[in-house]
Amino acid sequence: MASVALDAVSKIYPNGYLAVEHLDLQVADGEFLVLLGPSGCGKSTVLRMIAGLEEVTRGTVFLNGRPANDLMPSQRDIAMVFQNGALYPHFSVRENLAFPLQIAKDDHEAIRGKVVELSRALGIDQTLDRKPATLSGGQRQRVAMGRAIIRQPSVFLMDEPLSSLDTALRTELRLEIGSMTRELGITTLYVTHDQVEALTLADRIAVLRDGVLEDLGTPGQIYDDPATAFTAGFLGTTQLNLVVAQVQRCADGVLLDLGNQRLLVPWADPRARPLLGHFQQQVMVGIRVDDLVPTDDPRPGMFLDGRVVTLEYQGSSWTALVDAGITTAEFVPRPRPRPRRRSGGFFRRPTLEDAAPAQEHVGIHRRSHLMARMPSGMKWQRSTPVRLAVDPSRLLFFGADGRRVDPVIR
Repeated sequence: MASVALDAVSKIYPNGYLAVEHLDLQVADGEFLVLLGPSGCGKSTVLRMIAGLEEVTRGTVFLNGRPANDLMPSQRDIAMVFQNGALYPHFSVRENLAFPLQIAKDDHEAIRGKVVELSRALGIDQTLDRKPATLSGGQRQRVAMGRAIIRQPSVFLMDEPLSSLDTALRTELRLEIGSMTRELGITTLYVTHDQVEALTLADRIAVLRDGVLEDLGTPGQIYDDPATAFTAGFLGTTQLNLVVAQVQRCADGVLLDLGNQRLLVPWADPRARPLLGHFQQQVMVGIRVDDLVPTDDPRPGMFLDGRVVTLEYQGSSWTALVDAGITTAEFVPRPRPRPRRRSGGFFRRPTLEDAAPAQEHVGIHRRSHLMARMPSGMKWQRSTPVRLAVDPSRLLFFGADGRRVDPVIR
């Protein structure tokens, strides 16, 4: 097996588009690392540079501790699975699986045995004599994975291999991919924009945004202790409530002024002191949907009051939008530095001076609706008054630049 390291790697396309900027990343031998982010953030470009399918503009790719920038793809001992499977349409399943071993000039009997054994493990042994066009999407992806796995490469790259499949099949194959790669001990980099895949598969998650590494850690670290508002908002099956608040001080702790409502962070909370460093400034408060709990407690406390605006029935619960009369925030794109050509057609390293000055995240008025989860055992209707209890220990605090107010320890 092998480790993978990217040292200050950047990719700039001939038209000047900066796809990946100064990426530092280390993947340990046998680790399953997921590259997570929205479409166009540079995930697939990173994979293609590791595989040797894209030239590295700046920086170095290391495979097992050795520079690999000048190695041809065939010299890197890497297998890659694409979104569409990329099978040879004129080959049968058996021939597709056997092809990498035939290229390596393995013994014919050994090839035959490995193909049969792997096809049984993947549940495609009944399709060995069929062509890819006659297979279902899930079967084609199994064949693609089998063709990549059969020669036991040092590094396994997967570029959104499940995105074109239905939900049930994605769940089934996700479990197979996780168990198979760990059983084989193959170093794996897996690209996806699906946070469920990232949280369930990864040993660690690298969150990318606009070609820049936004956050890196275990699934638990990334979800419970995100470094930025973007990471917090991107992780989770429902959107993060991002509320604009002004920091005030009172005898009991730090007061978060939301306009017509307030939340209190007591002095006993270790985050109170860092918050106070933003005294009389605006911060963004992240509240996850599951951390807003309906209550009928009439006593004053950590509550937000509002009225139900819309309802969606989810079976085990209702998802509701609640008008609390407060200001929420949304993300705005960070300034993207663009390279400028020198005479002779060469690029210089882009800097933030190339971009219009702007903040990475800005709290702006969008709407006053909070998203909350309501238990299905109660009858909810539009315009119903509701009080939502807030656990202050579960709140996330971000500055105007989108980064955490309190220190993040990895």
